[in-house]
Amino acid sequence: MVIDEKLNFITHVKYIKEKLNSRLTILKIIASSSKGVSTYVLLTLYTALIKTVLTYSAPVLPKASPSATIKQLEIIQRAFLRISLGQPQ
Repeated sequence: MVIDEKLNFITHVKYIKEKLNSRLTILKIIASSSKGVSTYVLLTLYTALIKTVLTYSAPVLPKASPSATIKQLEIIQRAFLRISLGQPQ
């Protein structure tokens, strides 16, 4: 957890966003492999790679301002779910 001087957690949200974006790249590579990974495996990876990070930081996210920063995390989360479920981007 990253705590800044003003306790608005914007720095922490940026850190989470960078962490999730790097993991999104990994999931895209796995999902696009020619061997074909099942939806179950992709959803398990989602739970392991994404949901744990968001759950861990959930107590401080409501205190982050502005709400646009939280929307950025929601966009990344939706992208993970679309990839995991094989939906178009």
